[in-house]
Amino acid sequence: CNVPSCRCFNATCVFWDFSQNGGKGNWSSKGCTTVDDGSGVINCSCTHLTTFAVLIDINARIFQTCSSKFTTKLSSIGVVLSIIGLVLTILTLCGFKKQRRKDVNKLHIQLCTA
Repeated sequence: CNVPSCRCFNATCVFWDFSQNGGKGNWSSKGCTTVDDGSGVINCSCTHLTTFAVLIDINARIFQTCSSKFTTKLSSIGVVLSIIGLVLTILTLCGFKKQRRKDVNKLHIQLCTA
């Protein structure tokens, strides 16, 4: 996310709690606090010692907010390149007399102008 001080994901500090899910275990955030100082480093502060992890939710609404400018620019560039390619295709197919006589190219010209 090329936006300063913008985190494009939701991070949560967790540990594997074997007492959950009928003894099979599951991630739990009990006793853990996620500390984000804004530098891009995620620190976990927990009240117990066990196996820890940071779960990243990249589908969080935060991501949509951060990436909207990038997505808009990328979409605009894609549209411009597509239009340029379409114009070049029409000019190429119409510019050569031999190409215009073929039925396949007549169909391509009609599709491009549609």
